[in-house]
Formats: sequence, structure tokens, C-alpha cells
Amino acid sequence: MKITALNPALFVLMCLLIASCKDDVKNNDSDGTDATVSTDSNTENDTSSQSGDTGSSTVADTSADTGTLADTQTASDSVADSASDTVVVDTSSDTATDTQSSVVDSSSSSDTIVVIDTASDTATSDTATGTETASDTATDSDSVELITPEQALDSLITVFCEWEFGCCTPGERAYRLGTGYDSVENCVSRLSYELYESNDTNMPLNLSASPMTIVPQIAYSIDLNRVEVNAAGVAACAEWLGTIGCNIPADLASAASCQTGVSAIDANPCALTRMFSPGLVEGDVCTNDTILFEGSGNDIECEEGTSCVPPGSADNAGNQAMCVNRGLEGDPCTMGDDNCDFGLYCADGWCAAKADVDEPCAYAKNGRPVAGELSVPCKLGLTCNPALDDTSNGAGICVAPCSTGSLCTVDSECPDGQSCAPISVGNDSNSFFACRPLGSTAAHRCDSHADCIPTSHCTASGVCAADAVEGGSCQEDEQCPEATYCAAGTCTVYTLPGDVCTRSAVTFESPECGPDAAGCIYDATADDTICSSAKLINGEHCLADYDCASGLCEQTTVNGVPDDMVCYAGAREGDACDDIAESLVASQTRCAPGLACDSETNLCYVLATPGDLCEAEAGGAPDDTICATTCTEAWGEYLCDDGPVEILDGGTGVICDGAE
Repeated sequence: MKITALNPALFVLMCLLIASCKDDVKNNDSDGTDATVSTDSNTENDTSSQSGDTGSSTVADTSADTGTLADTQTASDSVADSASDTVVVDTSSDTATDTQSSVVDSSSSSDTIVVIDTASDTATSDTATGTETASDTATDSDSVELITPEQALDSLITVFCEWEFGCCTPGERAYRLGTGYDSVENCVSRLSYELYESNDTNMPLNLSASPMTIVPQIAYSIDLNRVEVNAAGVAACAEWLGTIGCNIPADLASAASCQTGVSAIDANPCALTRMFSPGLVEGDVCTNDTILFEGSGNDIECEEGTSCVPPGSADNAGNQAMCVNRGLEGDPCTMGDDNCDFGLYCADGWCAAKADVDEPCAYAKNGRPVAGELSVPCKLGLTCNPALDDTSNGAGICVAPCSTGSLCTVDSECPDGQSCAPISVGNDSNSFFACRPLGSTAAHRCDSHADCIPTSHCTASGVCAADAVEGGSCQEDEQCPEATYCAAGTCTVYTLPGDVCTRSAVTFESPECGPDAAGCIYDATADDTICSSAKLINGEHCLADYDCASGLCEQTTVNGVPDDMVCYAGAREGDACDDIAESLVASQTRCAPGLACDSETNLCYVLATPGDLCEAEAGGAPDDTICATTCTEAWGEYLCDDGPVEILDGGTGVICDGAE
């Protein structure tokens, strides 16, 4: 952008507002031109020139920076920036600061334009010549992107809708979104209406756990009249969600929280507190939605010193949620933690800050800690590990998430190379679990083999122990070294491909072929089962469905007499069928994947997929036999849900995989 029509008188006024310009005013060159150049340590190039002769000013930025533009201009000023900057425009503010270069126009047009450049700029001043220069050197040419709060919110909604239409089938969307979402444009329009106009806070969409769920939650729960929008935060959330591909099995917490040393809120790019700040004061009605309430980490509507409290509470007897006074640090508290604002607790009658990383925390019951019952709690996102402080009963240390010692429930909450393993706290060995490097000896407790290093296993007594050697004694495969399995109490080397193997008569599985084999498969030439790298194709002789790639091993007949079993693709839609592999009726076989056999007509029909109706003809009850998934009530009728359609039912085994 280029800023024009800046006259000399205005330039003087501008310099009075900006101390860094004083030398330019006092030391103008004879030709009436001042040049301002600054030097940036990251080898980028910024040039700023101001001309008193022409009454114009130009700011050019060719850096590869990320910036924030705090206001849009309303006069004949313009700025040209060829950098790959992300410039966020906050139209609610008319004043801002540029850490790289500032141009302030206080004329009657009320323009204040600020480009915030996060590069590390250093300026040098030459008072003798009246020049001040700063130089940023860059080798690439980029462009400025202007983002208002509304544009940022629109981009967030668009990312969600494009993901739904790019990853989910029409049927999956019918179950997940309901009617009225037949295109990306209509999806954006519907959610925009909920965000900007509707008062409905009941988010009805049937969405499985996913980071994307935050978008419709915002559309239904956020009242833009009660918050200030952080456009940069919303844009960052949209950018992160835009990196999520189809069928990424991640919920909002696990996808973003496992970053070593950061709190859950700091690590989550889509935390509401990053995108919105309070716009209400004490006594204002706030949104009666649990995801925004005190204690959830997202009390985003009420200003500091107040919290949104639901109706019917001890300190809110009204019939609407309201911003209620809460004590700040150092304020007295008589009703416990409820008297203190979010992030504080009541300590001996005074509101105090919750403990931070590596600070002491304490459980309420000395000597007998109970998970979740603390007398000195940790800040949001931290956990109190009672096994890290042996100096006093019930004491602990606050630990950052995704770090050694942080309390956990599943391995995905721990750093790479660690597991969520049980820890002993006093006489309690079952209530607490914490992230810990994989164990190898009896000093390391475990409740699964995954808690131990690959060359160790978890014993029946709940501690890690070294694996046996080849030929050593064992009770299960996990106790044996790599490339061996437990056979008759001895660690034995895997059977080679093509060699005869023994398999279970029930599951047909066999550990002796190793994890890289397709299994212990029937071989007609050997007339026995052998370790094989692939399952049988249609037409080959088999003994069980397990042998066939199609999953169907069917009885053949010759003149009504049973003959060999062969792998078969299955009967097609409308073909005669049965549900018996050994049927002697040659014209009837089991149906192909994705089909089912109607018990009344004995004809194959297509299994209903997600979004299809699944109401039984008689009685109007849900009928699971119709669906490849599960029949459930949605949108006032019974529909097959968006669960994964298994491969043998004609699906891919995943949800929203990007395939129509």
C-alpha cells in the first residue's frame, strides 16, 4: 500500500506524536526531502520515504514477515507491501503501533494506519544529515492479506464446510448435518446465520469427536454482542483446521495438547480464549451454554473479576445466566473457590493464584490423595502429581501436560517414547497414572506391555521385565524376543513362508507365521495350511472364509453332491442367496460385501449406508439389519449413522475418508 496526500504541516504534527521523528523535523535537508530507512536483523528489506515537497508518503515492505494491521484507512492513504505478510485488520480500533515503521495521520479524516511487523528491526539515526534509515533485505516478493474479524470468522466457517463436503459422502453429511446443507455455499450460509443472527444455542449437528466440531459450536454458542473478536486468533484456528486431512482420527484435545511444556489452553490453536475476549461486565446477562461457563476454561464473555454463572446458583437466583462478581487475587473469600475468579482459588479466606508448573500443589486428604480432590490446585491444563513430592502427605508438584510426570488417562496424552503408566502413591497403586519413559525393569510399574520397552514385557505382577531369549520359557508371545513366538511354553522362531503351520479352529489365527504374513492359509497343493503372504483369490480352493480375500468360502456341488469349497465373490443384488457357506443349493450363495440376504425373499439387497432411512416397515422401529452401520434416531426419523462401514460390508472401515 502507498500512503499519499500527507502535507508538511501534517507531517510536523505527526512527528510531535512520534518521538522517533523529531530529528527529521529539526534536520530537514535543503531539498525538503527526508528519507527514513531502518535496518532489520533478519535480512529483509523495508524502505520508508517521506517527501515534504509533494506532501506524500510511501511505505514499502518487501519483508517476509507476519504483521497485524490494526485499522483500515478512510482517507487517500495507501500502503504497498509485497511481503508474504498476514495483516489482520481490526475495524474496531483507530490506533495502533508499527514495530517496524509507523505513519500517523491525525487529520480530520481520523486515519490511523499501523503495520505491525514481527520482524526484528533495528534503526540507525543520522542527526547531521537529517536522515534515518532502516533496511530490511529479502529475496522474495509477497503480498499483504487483510483480514477483518468478520472475514476471519467467515474463513473459519468455510474451512469446516469445505472439509465436510471434501471428506464426507452425501449420506454421511445427511446424518451429520441434516437438511439444508446441500452445498458448501449453503453450509456457510446456514452457519453464518446461526453466528450472526440466530439466538439458538442448541447445536444439533451429529458430529463425531473432531477438532472441526469447534466451528459449529462457535456458530451456535458465541454471541458476538457479548465478546470481542480476536481476528488473528480466529485466523490462526482456521489455518490450523485447514491442515487437517480427511479421516484424521483426532479430538480437539489430543490433536493439539501434546506439545511438551505447554499448557492445554496455550497448545490448542482453537481455544475459545484465543479467539474471543470478554465484552460483558458485572450484572450483564451472559450465554447459558456450558462450553462458555466458569470452570471449563472458556469463560469468555465476562470481564476479569466476574464469571458467567448459570441461573439457580447460590449467587445467581435469577432465571438467566449472569456475570457475577468474583474476587481477584488478594480479595477475601467466604464461600470457598466460588468467591474467586477463574484461575484463582480460596486459600485460608483469600483468593490466591493456582499453582504453576513445578510449584507445590496439595490434595485434600493428607496421606490418602483422591484424584481430583485438591486443597491447592494447579492452573488450568496442569496436573498435580502426588508421587513427585515425598516430603509431606498429600503434597504434589504441578506438571505441564505432555511431559514426564503429567497425570494422564491414555498414551496419546504423553510425549513420544512414553506411556501412561500406573504410579504408586502411598498404599494406592491403582488410582493415579502418569506419563513416563517406557520401562525395562521391576522398578517400572505397568498395566500393559506397551508400558515397557520392546525388549521387555509387563509381568502378571504389574512390573516390566526383560524378555526371554530364543528357546527360553514363556507364557505368552509378548515375553519372547523379536522374530519369535511362544509355542508350548518355549520362545520359538517364526515359521518360514510356505512352511506348514497350525491355526486356531475357532479364529483361524496363528502366531507362528509372524506379523508380516497374511496368515496361516489353506494351500490346495500342499493340502494343508501354510504361512502365506497373501490370501486366496476367487475360484481357489479354501477351507474357511479366513482363507479368502473376498471373505467368502462357499461350498460347490456337482450333480447335487458336495464338492470342494472355493473362494467366491458373493451373490449380487437381486440374486438368490442364503446365509450358509455349506449350502447344497447351487443357485444360492451368500451375498457379496455390501449386500445382505433378505430372510423372506432369499434375495440379496444392498445394505443401507450412512444417512439412509432404516425404519422397519412394521411398527416404525429402528432396524439395524437394514444398515451397514447402526440405525439411530436423527432429524426426526431413523437413519443409518455415520459409523465406519467395514471393508467386508463394502466400505473402507473409516469415517469421512474423502471417497464418494
